[in-house]
Amino acid sequence: MRMNECRGLGPLSLLVLSLALPAAAIESVYVIPGAAHSRGAGGTEWMTDLVLQNPGEAAITVDIALVRSGVPAEGVRGFESLAAATVAPGETLLLEDLLGDTLADEATGALILSGTAPFTATSRTYLERPDGTRGAAIHVARVFVDESSPRAALPGARVDGRYRTNVGIFAMADGEGPLEIEVSVGDVVARRLVTPAGEVSHVQFPIAPFGGNATATVEVRITAGRGVATAYASVVDNGSGDASVIEPFALESTPGSNDARLTVEERIRTMLGQGDPGGER
Repeated sequence: MRMNECRGLGPLSLLVLSLALPAAAIESVYVIPGAAHSRGAGGTEWMTDLVLQNPGEAAITVDIALVRSGVPAEGVRGFESLAAATVAPGETLLLEDLLGDTLADEATGALILSGTAPFTATSRTYLERPDGTRGAAIHVARVFVDESSPRAALPGARVDGRYRTNVGIFAMADGEGPLEIEVSVGDVVARRLVTPAGEVSHVQFPIAPFGGNATATVEVRITAGRGVATAYASVVDNGSGDASVIEPFALESTPGSNDARLTVEERIRTMLGQGDPGGER
């Protein structure tokens, strides 16, 4: 894992950027499936603010890692350490333009947040305009697909003269073979993704116009392998740059009882090198 120099964080002395991680238990793990510090269409510049909140009565440490977006044919990037933030009891901590302040280059990807005690988190990805910002909140993932519940839907994708839609996917292959995912729009396969065994990946890509209908549903489906994945879609107004985020709905499972959601923390802990809550890493 790479360590980065922090730029522009000013008085946020609670942000510790040494990722020689302490021997502490990971009690809560969250995936935020989309974050950015990058240029977009039409010369726009996108950035992500992260908010951490500690509801407890003792200080906690939240380790923040990035899974960079990459072209599937070029393989998978691993966890890239960004920061370890100490959050005081009852504190709400804002980390503005997180990727811009911790990386020397542009990046998009998923954030992996692991805390030494329960915490809450959310993020907002947006662009600056002369009259203010435009963007949308991207919350921690609540719906995951795995080999037992292999399908999810993102309804409401729009591609026409006014709107464009980007799809982002976080995937983790924790079986002996690769995890294979197929992304389709209607009857058309938009992308096939392969994550090698024991790896994590993130991809973000625009979907092409899909015929006469201006609105469609994107389906994400695991076709082979063992692992977990989650997805989101961002629908962007081409004129204003304003965006809305579509979160996934699990298919072939009862809403609110998605099996992968119950096990994803344990599976990510294992990949981070700490299989049991309360153990040391």
